[in-house]
Amino acid sequence: MPTGAEGFGNDLGVMALKMFLGLGIVCLLAVVLLRVVAPFLTGKAHLPSSQMRVIGRLGLEGRRSLLLVRIAGRTFLLGSTDGGISLLAELDDNQFADRQAVPRAASLPFADLFRKRRNVSSEEKQDGPA
Repeated sequence: MPTGAEGFGNDLGVMALKMFLGLGIVCLLAVVLLRVVAPFLTGKAHLPSSQMRVIGRLGLEGRRSLLLVRIAGRTFLLGSTDGGISLLAELDDNQFADRQAVPRAASLPFADLFRKRRNVSSEEKQDGPA
């Protein structure tokens, strides 16, 4: 029969082993949840790189620029500054003279695409409510 001090040491070792084993399981579950489940809960699931493409970039001044981005078949005009990135407009493929101009951006410079978009916007304002 173990004496009081000897038995206490064995129980303390077993308790420490159980505690570290439990801590390891909790950490493993936390990593799995953060890596797998969290992106879907926050709406930040990663798109495959083939789904997102920067078509063009136009530097304005300093660290400000306009970006034309194609994501999952949709085209967006984004403004990039030191403070972040803002959605300026979602563009429609039929706003371009050539319906294939957006996927083949190398044939039409970004500045031309931007001017065409600006001209369409000014025409819409002129044709606005009478």
